[in-house]
Parts: sequence; structure tokens; C-alpha cells
Amino acid sequence: RSLYISAGRALLQLGSEKLVTDEYPFFCFAYKIPEGVPVGIRMSLSGYDNCQYIPVTSYGSSSCNMLQSFSSQSDDVIMDDDQWHYTCANLHQLLLEGIITNDTSFEVTEIGLYNVANGDGYHVDEISLSTDPRSLSDYVPPAHPNGVSVDFIGLTVANVTYDDLNDTFVNYTVAMEIVPVTCDHVIPTMTTQISVDTNAAIQVVDIVVTQNASITLSGNFTIAFNGHVTSMLSHDATLEEIKEALLEADPDIGTLSVWRNSPLRADKYRKYCLGRNIEIRFDSLPGDHPLLVVDQTGLSGDNLVVSVVEREPGGLFVRPIPGHQLRTVETTPQVHVAVNGVTASCSGDHPMYYISSSKLDPCYFIYGRDLNPIVNNISPATGSHGDSITITGSSFSVVVMENIVMFGDVSCDVTSSTVNMITCTLGAGQVGQKPLSVEVLDYGIASVVGDLYINYTMRLAQVMPTSGSIAGGTNITITGYGFLQDTPCPTTPNINVLCSDWMITVDVAGQNCDIISSNSTSTLCRTSMGSAGAADVTMTATCCH
Repeated sequence: RSLYISAGRALLQLGSEKLVTDEYPFFCFAYKIPEGVPVGIRMSLSGYDNCQYIPVTSYGSSSCNMLQSFSSQSDDVIMDDDQWHYTCANLHQLLLEGIITNDTSFEVTEIGLYNVANGDGYHVDEISLSTDPRSLSDYVPPAHPNGVSVDFIGLTVANVTYDDLNDTFVNYTVAMEIVPVTCDHVIPTMTTQISVDTNAAIQVVDIVVTQNASITLSGNFTIAFNGHVTSMLSHDATLEEIKEALLEADPDIGTLSVWRNSPLRADKYRKYCLGRNIEIRFDSLPGDHPLLVVDQTGLSGDNLVVSVVEREPGGLFVRPIPGHQLRTVETTPQVHVAVNGVTASCSGDHPMYYISSSKLDPCYFIYGRDLNPIVNNISPATGSHGDSITITGSSFSVVVMENIVMFGDVSCDVTSSTVNMITCTLGAGQVGQKPLSVEVLDYGIASVVGDLYINYTMRLAQVMPTSGSIAGGTNITITGYGFLQDTPCPTTPNINVLCSDWMITVDVAGQNCDIISSNSTSTLCRTSMGSAGAADVTMTATCCH
């Protein structure tokens, strides 16, 4: 078989068996080089720091010390016509002419054929280092038993009996393992030719086949995963075909990596011809998945066994780590703070907050019934802006500013407070039923016994102007507190225990005054026709439901 070289090298590392060029001066090889492919010989010499480079074709360059062209010491002209040729050159002479030194011999530690640029590759075969130029006729063709190309032959000698007196072997056993290049398995039994020595004892050679070559796999199989079954796959399906079949069977399987370990020598035949060690990794669908199921009923072969094993358990890489996975066991409810989904640590868990195994700054919170402020009653239950309201209950703060009182959206400024009573003054608001809420700083919102609320009423302060035409059409402005915004009742009223939607009307001497605009402290309306004389102005708030 020829060796194909792409943008790389065919390398011979000699190790401790260094090549002495004056003993083996000729470098010979068969080649098949396409036109324009830059090929050269590169070598390392014992005692020389720089590598040496010999151009084989006239293309390309190298960072090594450049010697004369290979053709200068060859009887042949190197042909880059993509045909097979054979050539030899005096490597020793090339080194003598190319290196300025007094040395007459060189030790080669590494030598190889290089393609020094990316692009098309080339083939080489029958590489040799010899004392004289050689030709292809010097080579014994390799054995091809039954036309089978042999990749590896392993020999093991055992059961040796040696005759010390006659200094000869009496008998021994040679075990031979033959591994073909491809998946051929019809290998004939070997025969021997014995050169008979008439003065020697009778020579007997027995050849026994201890194991015939196994029949290669054949047939088809399928793979199932999570209830999805692939289409039929051939026994020699490529890795890409297996991957595509899995993706087509289950589009939700995510991305996959499919590969197999590269076997060496005899293992190559066992893994590629007699068996296939295929590994599949789930790249985007992590977790604990069920094993793949292979249906082998369509496969045939010697002692066929198909098995699926888990090489590495699946897992999930989480970024960031969810907060609940970082919590610790505590005996009290903990305050949970998260930033962008990442739970904050408790400063009480830091070593600087520990003294004698006691936490100084624990991150817990406890609801205490004994700490709960309670409201029992309010008086009076009706009021408007500026009225004083008394609230009775328990656990209020004696510090006035630490008590916050609201009646719906209307504030009530606290003027005095004790543990059991709060007095406050109603602020400006709109007419309606306003539920009570009390908050005591550092303790929280008070519990209200029952439905405590105040009926916030309107209070008229002034009407301007105070007179107008009996024919009507006079715009009058009414000022005061508790008025409503000029908003009609909603189409769908809000039905609550407390009325939340109200409307107002204005009458002058019993006649409607059409409202033009209104806010919480001022209403503008246009009078209707009326009789001469003093008239009462009446403003009425009505619940919409």
C-alpha cells in the first residue's frame, strides 16, 4: 500500500539506531506527485542544531538549511505528472556538498518526506535507505494470501526445546496472527517449503489453524431513544449516518457528537470489521437519560453480541446556580434576597460574625402575634377636612411620628398618641367611605377589628357670585372640601361593601345647576331659571350602586 501525504510528512524516526550516511548513502522511494506540489526531504543530524532540507520538486521553501536539489544526485528527473515513478539519490553526497564542515560522515536521527505547503497531497511507497541504488525489481512482492492484503502479522515463539549438546533447536511452536487490511476473512491455510539437510534429523513441520478468521458483520439494525426509533441502518453505517438517523427520529434530541476510538494494528480489524465501538454524547440535552436500545435482529455474525453501556452519567451545568440550591438548614424562617436570580449570602454566616459559636447578625424574620398593633374603634365615624378623629386599640407607639394613619387615600395627621389611643386630624379628600389603616414603625400594619371606616363628607365654604339672573345661565363657583372630580358613574359599577364610586349634584333653590367642572375643593356649575329671592345651594353625593 502507498502512503498518502497531505500538508504533512512521512516521517522515519531512527531513535538510537542512527543512520550513518557513508554506510547507507542512498535514499530511494517510489512516488506519485501531482503537478506543482512542493515536496522535499527534511532531516535532522546528530550534532547539528538546524534541520537540513533537500528539494525534491522545484517548488516551495523551508526554514531549514537548504541543500542542492534531489535531482542533482539522482539519475532520474523528478516527474510531477501524477504518475508512479521510482528514484534513488546519493543522500551522503548531498550532505557533503551542502554543509560546510570537515565531517566526512553524518548520523541521521530523523528523516522524512514533507509537503511544505497546503494544497494537494502526494503518494510515496517503498522508502528505503541502502548501500547501493535500488530498483523496484529488488523487492520481493508482499504476500497476498487469496488476494487478501495483509496489514499486520504477529509472531510469538513458544514451547522451545533446545539441544545444548548439539547446539540446535529440537522443536518449537510459532503462533502467527494475520490481520487483513480490509474486512476480508477468507484466508487459506499456510504451507511450508523445507530445505532438507541430508545430514540432519528428520524435519517435520505441522501447521494447525487454531482459529479461523471470523465472518464479518452483515445486515441492518435500528436504534431507539425515548420511544423514537431510527430508520434501518446498515451494519457498516458511517458515524454521520448514525447521527442523522437519530436526529431525524427525534428532532428534540438536540445536538449530538458521535465518534469511535481509533484502534491500532490488530485492534483495527476487531473494532472495524468484527465489532464497532461507537460512542454517542448528548451535547445540548443533558441529564439522566435512559439507555439507547439497539434492535440487532437484522444483524448476523459469529457470536454476535450487541451491548449498550453508560460511559459517563449525564449532568446539567447550571449558571447561575439556582438560589434554592444554596440554602442552608435553619431553625427559623430566613430572609431571601436574590440579584439576577442569584441568592445573596447571609452576613451572619461569615466568620467575622461568629463569637463563641453565636451569630451576631442572623438573617431571619419571625412574625409575632404579641408585636401586632390592633385597632378596636374610631370616633366619630363621620368627618371631613380638619375634623379630629380618635382611634383606640393597643400596641401603638407613644412617639407621634411613628404612627401613620390613613383613611383610604386621605391622610390623618397624628397629633397625639399613647399605647392605646391615637388622635389625628383629617386632611383634604373626596367624599366617600374611607377604610382605616394604621401602621406603627418597626412593628408593621395594625390589625383592624371589623370594618372600620369613616364617612368622609363634603363641606361647603363659599359660593361666588352670590347673585344672578332669574333666567339662569349664571356660572357659580362653590368652594369647600370633599368634592368629587367631574367623573360620571362607571358603566360597570364596583360593587364593594364600601362604596367606591360616587357622583355629585348641585341644586340652587331646588333647580339643577349643571356641573361644568369639579375637583376636591372647587365645583363650577351653571344655574337654571329661578324665582327672585334668596335661594339655598345644596350639593349632594350619591353612591353609584
